[in-house]
This record gives sequence, C-alpha cells and structure tokens, in this order.
Amino acid sequence: MLVGEAHGDHADDGTDAERDRRMVIEHEVAADDPEWYVGGPGPGVQSRILAIDGDDQGRYHTVGYTCSDVCEPDGEVRVYAPGGALESQVSMGPLGSAWFGPHDIAWSPAGYAVVALAQQQGQSTVFKVQAYAPNTYEPLWTFIPNNKQGIQIALAVAVGPFGEVYAGGIGAANHPAFAVIGG
Repeated sequence: MLVGEAHGDHADDGTDAERDRRMVIEHEVAADDPEWYVGGPGPGVQSRILAIDGDDQGRYHTVGYTCSDVCEPDGEVRVYAPGGALESQVSMGPLGSAWFGPHDIAWSPAGYAVVALAQQQGQSTVFKVQAYAPNTYEPLWTFIPNNKQGIQIALAVAVGPFGEVYAGGIGAANHPAFAVIGG
C-alpha cells in the first residue's frame, strides 16, 4: 500500500482549480497493474493521507486531513476495505497547522488505531498520541506528556505484542522524544 495525495484538476469538483486529493495505491506483487484510488471531495475540497496501517481483517486504516483552498486542516482517520470501499470516517477536529500532522498510524489488536501528532497548547506545541476506533467519534484515549516546554511533536507510533504503544518524535530543545504507553 502507498498513500499520499494526487495533485491536479479533479473533474468531480466542476472547476479547473488544481487541488490535492487523498490517494491510495494497492499493489499485489504478483499483479501486473496496481489499483489506485483518488478520493472525492469532502468534507473539504483538498485532502491528504499521511500514513497507513493494515489490520487483521485486511482493511487499511489511514490518517490525514481535509481542508478548503486556504488549508486549515481538519484531521481524520479513515478505514477502507480492500478495493477502496470506505468503511469508516472519523474526524479528529481542527489541527491548527499541517505541520502538527497527523504523522503516523498503527493498528492495535485491541481494536483501534493509534495516531502520532502534535497539538498547540498555549505557547507550546506538545507531543500527542491518540487512539481511535472505527465509527467512534471521540478518541478512546489521549496521551500528552507532562513536560510541555517548547516544540514537541510525535512523529512515529508502533504497537507492541502486548498492546503497549511506542511513540517517538521531537522533544523540547530539539532532543529526541520517546514514550511507552500502556501495555
């Protein structure tokens, strides 16, 4: 699987404007041609998928954002069945900046996806990890470290064999940041 955005003139919006739209490429090594899908508009006119992970049922969980032409991103987690059919779409709400992510997603055998991102709190940008279940419109849990000084961003996330969540990124003063959550 490969995700990102397709930039160009998308006939479904009735304009000649060049915009970004979420894109997924499914590729089987044995197949001659990969299948790829460009998502339609909604809820904004532009969208991006920034990360993907699969679950034990063959579905893929993506994280990205949508926005208008002046991009003030709203994060979202989407679940697709093989072949590109949308099964779930959960809004993460306004992100404040595309710089905050979301940067990564990992599926947990506990039945939810874990997302790495950042959030503006007062004068600080904080390291943030949240869990989202398909068709559940509030995060199941949120992790923000107690140290909220300077710029901190969660960039990567993984789930261990016992359900523990490993998150890494940038900490205060541009030092590496790492957290082990739950388990």
